[in-house]
Amino acid sequence: MGSHSRGHKMRLIHTPAILILTLGFVLPLAPATAQTIPLATDAYSSKIQGYRTALSSLKAHVADLLAHGNYDELDRLADTICIQKIRVARGQWLSDYFYFGLSAPVGSNPEDHIAQLKAWTAARPQSMAAHVGLAGAYLGYALAARGTGFADTVTPEAWALFNTRMAEGKAVLDDASSLTPMCPQWFTMMQTVARYQGWDRQRAAALFAQAIKFEPEDLQLYFNYAAYLLPKWYGQDGDTAAFAKQIGDSFGGTKGDLFYFEIGIIALDSDASHLGWASASHLDWARLQRGHKVLLERDGSTNYDMNSFARLAWGFNDAATAKRTFAQIGDKWAIYFWKTRARFDEARDWANKDSDPNIESPQAIPNP
Repeated sequence: MGSHSRGHKMRLIHTPAILILTLGFVLPLAPATAQTIPLATDAYSSKIQGYRTALSSLKAHVADLLAHGNYDELDRLADTICIQKIRVARGQWLSDYFYFGLSAPVGSNPEDHIAQLKAWTAARPQSMAAHVGLAGAYLGYALAARGTGFADTVTPEAWALFNTRMAEGKAVLDDASSLTPMCPQWFTMMQTVARYQGWDRQRAAALFAQAIKFEPEDLQLYFNYAAYLLPKWYGQDGDTAAFAKQIGDSFGGTKGDLFYFEIGIIALDSDASHLGWASASHLDWARLQRGHKVLLERDGSTNYDMNSFARLAWGFNDAATAKRTFAQIGDKWAIYFWKTRARFDEARDWANKDSDPNIESPQAIPNP
């Protein structure tokens, strides 16, 4: 387990207008019934009406504190969230939303935003939150310089800016490596650096081991290393699936199946020219289904989950399961998994024909 106890509970006191957290921060929320929900449920966003609105309010509150230079309150809030390790849903932590609030506002000048965060680190040099926020700003600025195109479309000038800004972000993280309280976002940021700076496998694996020693159940840390292992980055075909099995087996039981599913779907974050179809990605379809069942029982279904599961069912040529899942999705297709509406329609039409297992899935045909 991490360096702090995970036995905390987050008391949610609902009134017609507010949700009061144990953090001492007041968030607006729609009317609901008073209750206390333990962290172990991990199901806030699916079981509490308006909770996403409350999380958005936290982000806005953090952004406002930064804009007004209220560093004392920023650090108090960050330290409390980090120490309590409050978890919200789908493996996310309340601290994620705190750091979302430190992101550059849409349309803002990145240089001005970085200057704000530099002022915080100068005023509070022992602030972990200030350093992680500043590092995140540099990494975002680096990715903005690179753009979203393929590597061979990035100009030499853009690469130079990208590398400089990425190095600046890493330097900020290095400076904060001994600060306390440590938080998972420090590791998340450094894993981003590792991927974009091209760290070798041994070094990246050592960082991952250090990260999960600090927080064994932070899914984002597993996602980041699973992405590193994709063939489009630094792994070989089957590495991500082998990693999912390794982690699933280490947890064992239903938790292991859940982690296997969550990590396994990272294999879908690719174009098929890199990974090939799911049926060729070395994943265990039966175990993926067990993990998905655990997820639904814990959190309920979301459109994201159902699209990822339909994509897997299509890939594993399981027409009956795909048909049931497409019926739940309806017309709410997710571009993240399907890339195009045409591919979504192709898979749904195949599943809906008559779910005859003898009909070959179009998934067997390579992507164009």
